[in-house]
Amino acid sequence: VGTGSTSSSSSSSPASNLGTTVPAGEMQSWAHDYLISNGYTEADFTAANFIISHESGWSPTAMNPSGAYGLPQALPGSKMASVGADWQT
Repeated sequence: VGTGSTSSSSSSSPASNLGTTVPAGEMQSWAHDYLISNGYTEADFTAANFIISHESGWSPTAMNPSGAYGLPQALPGSKMASVGADWQT
């Protein structure tokens, strides 16, 4: 979702093979704008999108049987409490 391939076959970098990601939806748009405004690149957003899409499908409440939780599938999910009491929502 939200990806379009623009990668060049002349580069051997795995990140360059992801193409360029166009934010799809409110959460991806927020993440994109946040990263760009904090000095990250479009390639950084594309890589983050690739990982989050595979880990949680962009569901902030995604949970798997191992107990991994949230967008990044933190394990255990409760370790995210160190950045906020509302880590589950």
